[in-house]
Formats: sequence, C-alpha cells, structure tokens
Amino acid sequence: MRVLPCSQGVERSELKEFALVMWEGRTSSTGRSFAGATRLHVNRDFQVNSQPMAACLTPRPAIGGRAWPSFGPTPGDGGDVEVWEKALCVWLNTTLGLLGRWYVSNRQQKGRANLTVTTMGNIPVLDLRAISAEQVRDLVDVFDEFEHRPMLPANEAYRDDARQELDERVLCGALGLPETILDPLTTLRMQWCSEPSVHGDKKTRP
Repeated sequence: MRVLPCSQGVERSELKEFALVMWEGRTSSTGRSFAGATRLHVNRDFQVNSQPMAACLTPRPAIGGRAWPSFGPTPGDGGDVEVWEKALCVWLNTTLGLLGRWYVSNRQQKGRANLTVTTMGNIPVLDLRAISAEQVRDLVDVFDEFEHRPMLPANEAYRDDARQELDERVLCGALGLPETILDPLTTLRMQWCSEPSVHGDKKTRP
C-alpha cells in the first residue's frame, strides 16, 4: 500500500505561482475542491484482475496523475490528516473497500472498474467520524503492519491470505466486530470474485 512517486517536477520561474496553487490545492468557482499534493491516492482506472490496490500512500505529499489522482480527506474537530490518510487507505484495500470502490465504477470493460473525477467522491468508505479516536489509531497500526505486504490482484481476493488477514485485522481487530462476520464475508468475497466484470474471464477466477 506504500509506494514511491514515479517522477519529480521542477517549476519554471514564471509559473511558480501556478505551481504553488497546484501543490496546495484550490476550490473552483463552482465549489469543486481540488486536493493538490496529498499522500493518499485513489486508483481511478482500476484493473481489478491485474492490480491489487484500490488506493495507495506515498511517503510524502505528491501530486497525483490521471490514473492515481490525489485524494484529500478533511477530518473534523482538529483531526490529523495523515492519520486519516492511512486509515482510509487501509479501508479501501479491504474486501469491503474493494467492493465499495467497484460498485460506484463504470464496469463496461471486463476486469476494469473506472471512475470519473466526479464519481470519486461517491466511493462509500468507513465514516471515521463515527468511530472512536482509538479505533482510528488502530486502523493506522494495521496500515503500518501491512503497508509493504504483497497482495494478489483484487479479483483473487478469494484466495489471498494477506487480504483475508487484512480484513480480519480491520473488522475484528480495529473495529471490534465479532469473528462470526468472517464466514459470511468469505462467501461475499467468493461471490464478488466470481463476477465476470471482476475476473474478466481470466483463469485466476474461482
């Protein structure tokens, strides 16, 4: 879940003001918010049958590109943005996070779940305002534990030990849900991975 930026830009002296606006983010005249540089980036053109991550985190703030745009959470009551970035990143890579990300996507191409810039805000995620600060910190601890763990492509979640362990650590460990939810989650995971729009007819399907 932790990745390095792929390139570095150098602003031209006559465009320094514009570069600062791009870096710090802005709000358009229509009220749309542009995040600027963040650590959290969402996979906009998600090839679910070859890519494992719905979201990733860079070590330092970076400006996302077309495929991995920046996503800036806005924690209330003086919340820590870096904490929220980690908590949301780990949630988006659980099975339920993958499902929510896939559900709001354009799924016309088999094995691919695409988002427009405007639909990115429709991704259902865990409401971090509705859980305790301790639970949010526990999610951060899960991220720190799994940030370098390799995972299979999303469509292989049904047989991915790392993804299933991540689900258990998030749902039962950080959020305190009973372990009885794991069996129905296994069924849900298998059903999702069996969807043609998810596996795209690859031999790795269930």
